[in-house]
Amino acid sequence: NTFHPNDRLGGGLNLPADHQPALSLSLSLSLSLSRILRHPPKKKHLKQFVSKYEALDLEMPGIRKFLDSPTAQPMTVCMECPSELDFSHLDIMRAADSVVPNAFDEGKVTSIQFENLNVICGSSGLKNRWLINISDFQTRSLFLNSGLVIGKTYFMLQRYDDLVMEDYKLHLRRALAQKKVLETLNETAKLCTDAR
Repeated sequence: NTFHPNDRLGGGLNLPADHQPALSLSLSLSLSLSRILRHPPKKKHLKQFVSKYEALDLEMPGIRKFLDSPTAQPMTVCMECPSELDFSHLDIMRAADSVVPNAFDEGKVTSIQFENLNVICGSSGLKNRWLINISDFQTRSLFLNSGLVIGKTYFMLQRYDDLVMEDYKLHLRRALAQKKVLETLNETAKLCTDAR
């Protein structure tokens, strides 16, 4: 949800389209696997491919899905924090004001947005992200260098684009692994069907 200067209570949680799971590849994997299991080939190595397919979620848990390459947001910085820390938009706003007094009133900070990665990724144990949208590069540099202090705890700020690009790289790695398994399963299923 996003906090704007004129909205002190914030809003509801909205998941953008590029954060929603892309199910077509996973569905294809499931259909191919089902087809093979109905007509199992006499090959010892098949179990290895099936195990690799089933292990993808265990090897790469909590990966964010993308429908397309992420759009750059150069004026956004991010604070990551453990999900058990129940911060509010007001907590982040006060911490921002301690770095740049009257940051909202002077338009230096334009909005604050909360990202619950456990909801977005359908996982658990991931850190929450607080996104601070800033109006100019000078103020952005100031926030990146200073970080935020909430209570007595210091939190580093990072460029949001850097974090999202790491998420995207993991997404591509997993998609490639799924594609390789799918191709192998489809080939095995075809050989099985032709042999009948």
